[in-house]
Amino acid sequence: MGIFSRIFGSDAPAPEVSGEQGKAILDPIGTGWTMLSGNWPHQWKDGSEIFRPMTVVEKEMAYRHPLIKACCDEIAYALVEPQLEYGYWKDKEWVSLPHPALETLKRPFIRHSQRRLLALWVVRYLLTGLSYLQKFESRLGEVASIVPYPTSWVTPTHSQFTGMIDYYTVNGQNKPVAPEAMIILEALDPGQLWGGVSALDAACNDYFLDCEKDEYLAEMMENLKVAGMIIMAKNGMHRQEREDFKRDVHNAIGKGARGNPLILSGDYEINQSNPLSDMDWPSFQESREARVCMSFGIPPILIGSKLGLSHMTYSNYQETRRSFYMETLSNLWPMMEEAIGYGFLSEQEMREGRMFRFRKDLLSEFQEDLNIKSGRIMAEFSGGLIPKEKARAELNYDTDELRELDKKEKEENDKQQTTESDRRGSDAHRGTSGPEAAEAEGETTKGRTPKGGRPE
Repeated sequence: MGIFSRIFGSDAPAPEVSGEQGKAILDPIGTGWTMLSGNWPHQWKDGSEIFRPMTVVEKEMAYRHPLIKACCDEIAYALVEPQLEYGYWKDKEWVSLPHPALETLKRPFIRHSQRRLLALWVVRYLLTGLSYLQKFESRLGEVASIVPYPTSWVTPTHSQFTGMIDYYTVNGQNKPVAPEAMIILEALDPGQLWGGVSALDAACNDYFLDCEKDEYLAEMMENLKVAGMIIMAKNGMHRQEREDFKRDVHNAIGKGARGNPLILSGDYEINQSNPLSDMDWPSFQESREARVCMSFGIPPILIGSKLGLSHMTYSNYQETRRSFYMETLSNLWPMMEEAIGYGFLSEQEMREGRMFRFRKDLLSEFQEDLNIKSGRIMAEFSGGLIPKEKARAELNYDTDELRELDKKEKEENDKQQTTESDRRGSDAHRGTSGPEAAEAEGETTKGRTPKGGRPE
């Protein structure tokens, strides 16, 4: 049996390997083979070995990749920015109410705030498609703490008959966890009843390629030992001449003298060696970034990627950020609100329309441009479409303070009018004399017709 049969199996055909003029590169060892160069067996890989499904642990470890981390952080911190409230809608007006869950979320777990808890929840959702928060109740039946378990720690057990989840096992513990104790954020998967396709699942091939590129560059920089400048003497050099020449070149353009002109006398040929220039693949890098960002639904400009920085201006950054909030985040907020509602609300509360919601309407990205809004409000006020109080409220002025100023101004005007009326009444009672009386008499008799028939 030959070496290929021993390695690949007896049914595998031996490859035909030959060199120039049909000379065998590999010769039999005894009756076998001899290696001339390289290692054997060579570790060839096809695409199926590189592009493969990722385990949950590998997905969580992918957070250490700079591009993946930047995408996750940008989305997670933006999602938890608005305030979380509980209440209901009444006649298109939001009525805010207190809820015990809001107090628990302020300090849900040791060294965790509400912002950190929900951000972890979102990041694990983006990486794995499933994210868990487990509720722990006190003896009184109230939720006392909330723990954000890594997705790799949680194992669901399904019913053999219905396919529904019977219970969860956390971190290999024997104690089962009821499904009602879990608050789950779950991505979509058209082919599965449970679980979902995460953003990282959609971008895993590009993630693998980028990791392979980084490993290739590291290996090349470590293993490729080349000179920066190659000087060839066409007539040859003795050993001492070479040493003297190296010293002269180093003194001319070495450290501290870099950039100085190099002038050589003699028959020399100089070549600049820059093998790493071929390893800068701008189109490859940008295509990977674009596809990863597309899977996460985030514009490259917002995370400072190479592709984003090459097309960035201040104006399109502002518009791009607004678009990111309007399109990507607006689809994720309702999913979070519903998941939190399923975790904390009773069926009676849901039937009454009670719900949790993020006050995203207060974010600047959802506000109309102030200059445009001011012009629109002033035009509507000047045209009589809205009253002054409505215009002030629309422009977020402190209406209570302005109302107090209006009240004081009105009191001052009324006081002045009263004083003027009292003065005129006093003058009329006493009668007028002098120029004022003459002027008043002239105004009184102006236009009066005398007995002769002609106006005076």
